[in-house]
Amino acid sequence: MFQVKYFMDMNRYRSWTCPPAHKTRGFWFWLILLVVAVPCFVIFRMKNFDLRMQSMAGMLGLVGLYRGFLFRPMYANKQFRIMCINYHKEKRNGWDSRVDVTEEGIHTYMDEESRGMITWDQVKSYTVTSKYVDFNVMLDFIRLPKDCFTVGTAEEIVTWMEEHHPEIERQKETSEFDN
Repeated sequence: MFQVKYFMDMNRYRSWTCPPAHKTRGFWFWLILLVVAVPCFVIFRMKNFDLRMQSMAGMLGLVGLYRGFLFRPMYANKQFRIMCINYHKEKRNGWDSRVDVTEEGIHTYMDEESRGMITWDQVKSYTVTSKYVDFNVMLDFIRLPKDCFTVGTAEEIVTWMEEHHPEIERQKETSEFDN
């Protein structure tokens, strides 16, 4: 009925799992910590404050930088590398993905090898955004990029979902990932 094909590489995986830094929960706390800690560190160094105070200000600045800006992309890259190892992807540069949406459920494929089927009773909700259709399954999701449909279109799948599966809730896009 509907089919989506795309190449999953590290950049696509990171963009799907790691929202822009300024939209993440807690970003403003880490930014304020960084903005306060760096000038404090510079002032403490210039005024020859106690070395413990200089170290604390420097460490707080590094923590703010790491947690606010570096942690999520680094964690997404690590998850992608682990997936490549678990699925025996030798070059670790990615894989071809295919998702088939049928009457029975959602079939997922990795390099044309079946990775399983999700039945419609396992799908909790779905989200439609400007770039993808996202099916929420338990604690995970199956994302269908709108520009990668090979059979059917994103608009057709939304209409089909409303007609054939009205019990599955359509959710609004979260602010972290809206574009």
